[in-house]
Amino acid sequence: MTRWVIEGVGIPAEEVLPYLDKRKVARVLQELLPADKRISEIIDEERYENLELFIESPYDDGVVHLQDYFYCALDGGLGYMLKCCDETETLVSAPDESGLEYLYYPPSMPWERSENEPESLEEVHYRIVMAVQKLADMTEAEIETLIDDDLYESCSVE
Repeated sequence: MTRWVIEGVGIPAEEVLPYLDKRKVARVLQELLPADKRISEIIDEERYENLELFIESPYDDGVVHLQDYFYCALDGGLGYMLKCCDETETLVSAPDESGLEYLYYPPSMPWERSENEPESLEEVHYRIVMAVQKLADMTEAEIETLIDDDLYESCSVE
């Protein structure tokens, strides 16, 4: 049996999914996967309609399915992509036992912290807001309503 805990200040990644902006997602994918020709073509030709954000099944229809990138090229889901949008590299992502992913800042001991660790709860919120806004059309207030300051998910799988 494997056990893990998702604990800290965070947001469920799936709450961001309806607000994803295709242009923003394409630009972040290009940063993460600069050699990917399909993403480069979408951006160069401004064919953002060819970036499908919600379909989970791969089809051979000329459309770039975001789920393919999550689990094949990026080795993670939307939580992982949001984590990659955190320029401070202090936020983490993890799925719970049902597969729901979270973007969060975990608690740490003072001796474990690096120089770029947040100094306050407000700074943690700011970092989450900045990461989400790199992919989604959401206001700071909208994101703030989704942030859980007392995130705790105990997970296990056999």
